[in-house]
Parts: sequence; C-alpha cells; structure tokens
Amino acid sequence: MKANRKYIVSLLLLFLLMGLTFYLLFHHFEFAEIWGIIQSASGGPLAVAVMMVPVYLLCYGGVMQLFLRSFGYRTGLLRCTGYGCIDFYYSAITPSSTGGQPMVIYHMEKDGVPMSKAVLAPLVHTVLYKVVLILFTVAGLVCCPGLVRQGGGGVFAALLVFGAVINALMLAACLLSMFRPRITKRIGGALIRLLGRLRLVKDPEKKTVDFAMSLAEYQEAAAHVKAHKTLLAKCFLLVLVQRVAFFLVPYFIYLSLGFVEMGLNPFYFIAVQAVIAMAVDSLPLPGGMGANELAMIMMYNNLFGSELAASAMLMTRGVSYYLCLVISSVCAIGKYAAVVMRRRYAEKTGRM
Repeated sequence: MKANRKYIVSLLLLFLLMGLTFYLLFHHFEFAEIWGIIQSASGGPLAVAVMMVPVYLLCYGGVMQLFLRSFGYRTGLLRCTGYGCIDFYYSAITPSSTGGQPMVIYHMEKDGVPMSKAVLAPLVHTVLYKVVLILFTVAGLVCCPGLVRQGGGGVFAALLVFGAVINALMLAACLLSMFRPRITKRIGGALIRLLGRLRLVKDPEKKTVDFAMSLAEYQEAAAHVKAHKTLLAKCFLLVLVQRVAFFLVPYFIYLSLGFVEMGLNPFYFIAVQAVIAMAVDSLPLPGGMGANELAMIMMYNNLFGSELAASAMLMTRGVSYYLCLVISSVCAIGKYAAVVMRRRYAEKTGRM
C-alpha cells in the first residue's frame, strides 16, 4: 500500500510538471505555428523514428531473456519485453528513474523467478546502461567539443558535471560492490553509521542488514557473469543498440523536417542526446520533466534553427518519451492487473 501511494504521488507530480511545462512552452511559442511545422513533417522518416520505440523495448527484453535463459528459464522475448515496458513506465514517473528496477524484480518474482535470480538481470542492465551513456557522452564531448556551449554554457555545464559525477559514483559503487565487496562493505558500513549519528537514518542496524543483502546480490551477479563470459558481451551489445535506437530519434525527426542535404551525421545526434541525458537524468524529476524539454530546445537551436527547435523538441520528446510512456503504461497496468487477478483467484479457490 505504501509503495502504491508513492507511485500515485509520483504520477501526480509528473502530471503537474507536465502541465506547467506545456503552459510555459506555449506561452513562449505559438501553438498554431508549432502544429503547422509538425503537420508538414515527412511521414517516412517519422515512421522510422516511431519504430525506434519497439527496438528500444525489445533490446531490454533481449537482455532479460539472455539472463533468464542463463539461469535455465525458457522465457519468451515478448514476456521479457514486458519487463522493459514496466521498467520504462515506473522509471518515467519516478524521480531520478528510481522506480523501474524494483517493479521489474517484483513482476519477475510473480512470474515464478526466485528473488535471488530476479535481482541480477535488472542490476546488470542498469550497470551496462550507465556504462554506455558514459561512453557516448565522453565520445561526444571529445568529437564535438562545442556541445556544452551549444547547450547554453554555464547552467548546462554545471548540470552536465553534476550528472557525470552522480553517474560515475553510482557506476563505481556498482562495480566495487560486484568485484571488490570488502571495500564496499567498509565504506557503506561507515557511511550508514555516520548518517545514523547525524540522525539522517532512522534505523542504522536495519539499513546495515539491508546493505549487506544488497551487497550479496551484487556479488552473485558478478559470479554469474564470470561463469558465463559471453553473456556480458551479448548484453552489452543489446544495451548499445538500445541506447543508439533511443538517441537516433531526433536524427529521423531531423530528416522528416527536410534536413536531408545538411550533412549532419547520425553520431552527432547520438552525442547531443547523450549529453542531454547525462545532464538531466540524475535530477530528482519524474521523467526529467521540464529539464529535458528546456535542454533539448537549447541544444536544438543550432541543429534545427530557432524557428523549428520547439517543434523538433516536441516531436522527439513525443516519440521517445510520451509514446513510449503510453505503450509501456498499457503493458505495466495490464501486467499489474493480471497479478491482482491471479492473487484474487488464488484466494478464492483457497477458501473453497
């Protein structure tokens, strides 16, 4: 019940931020002009942009399927893609995308995967997801050093540094937990004790036990990866394709708006989207709402021109966030409804 309340509050916050974002957007830009530009877009490239959504979700499903099969579970790709929808939906409505992984684990367990196994696949996917983002961001900044200036300089640079530090720390913590658990145990234990003394943690002993259990899960993930050496390489390639598909959406929007002969290559768009993701994904906003739109408009001013920047942002965000959110929400709600129906049926037949 407490978890449901948390997700309801996150959803309400998302709708509030969404309303505020669109109010400010159409206060500064003419709706009729934006809509006219969107209507003039070429259907072919736009359809390819839309197809990036199922590619993104299928790649997530592929990672889950590879892991579950390595445990001996013969699970279909469609069911595993459902886990991708659940991850996207709950990540999209919770601050800093924190809600996806727990819900994937919950539904895996309901599908008969033991908790000890269910935690490993989303865990490794999260690590690889961050690794790919960092690689794309570094490559983008090296090959296109003007990206930070393109984003507006000062504030955007500060957000980028903040996001890079948070992602680097999280990745380091994950890798240390997997491959150097003793170091992590010492650091984590000392940090929990310090927070307990500062009264920022209510029950330090319980937090220490929870931390030890989480550490054991990371160790098990590392041991499983070491025992299946090609598994990590296959998962990395799928996550790479997953990120590329998502980051290429604005490139196809670019083509749909008639910029066919301008000479900008797809990697430039991947670099732009990676830098934006690095700057805003760590902010405590559901779906990065508001921050994503602002960063994209600023970055798109040089890509599309000031007249088309808002339209291009809405089309890109419409495909990569709103469309994906609608599709994933249908799947996530359907999956949760099935869990509730199974539980009620079990209770009913148990009483009979």
